[in-house]
Amino acid sequence: MATADSTPPVDLQDTGDPGAGASGDPLQRMPVEDTIMIEGTPQVMRIQPVIAPEGFPLDFRTAAPMDMRTGFNQSGGGESVRFEAEFGGVYSPQAFLGFTVLPAGTDEEEAGRIVQEMAAASDGTPVSPPRDAWAVEEFRFGGERAGFVALGWREDRWYYFTAQYPPEFGDGMGPRVGMILEQWRWGDGGEPLLD
Repeated sequence: MATADSTPPVDLQDTGDPGAGASGDPLQRMPVEDTIMIEGTPQVMRIQPVIAPEGFPLDFRTAAPMDMRTGFNQSGGGESVRFEAEFGGVYSPQAFLGFTVLPAGTDEEEAGRIVQEMAAASDGTPVSPPRDAWAVEEFRFGGERAGFVALGWREDRWYYFTAQYPPEFGDGMGPRVGMILEQWRWGDGGEPLLD
């Protein structure tokens, strides 16, 4: 899988733009550009901030390419945000990265069962140890769906990331998913998701 390049994360709190307004709202300072590698070629992409709305159970901020639709949702299964492909103006919701915070009170056994069921439905195989330090458990998908699901724990809440897409989207989705995860910062101090 191709990944985002090694440029430093975009500072969503202070871009130095004096025209940002008295509120300091980082949404007024974006989008900016970043470079990702697609099929071995650097590609400049316009990016936009994605900031957890007030009341979202785990505060975060990240940056996402402009060709990814972003939407927040709340259901009985938790609160989530999805980044869905819209490459070249063609909306493809079957190609996405999702972040879900499970309901308060969900225990480790239940959280693990949810992730394991998702993995089983997509011919997932365990990754041991998980690739990233934040992940407690991780599975890579096979068959007709590429991607992964990984379970994490923060501030007394279980959460998971899942990326799912048809294999033919891999060259475009992989770098975009990598960018979103590399830019991910927890709102309680700006700690990065990835080490």
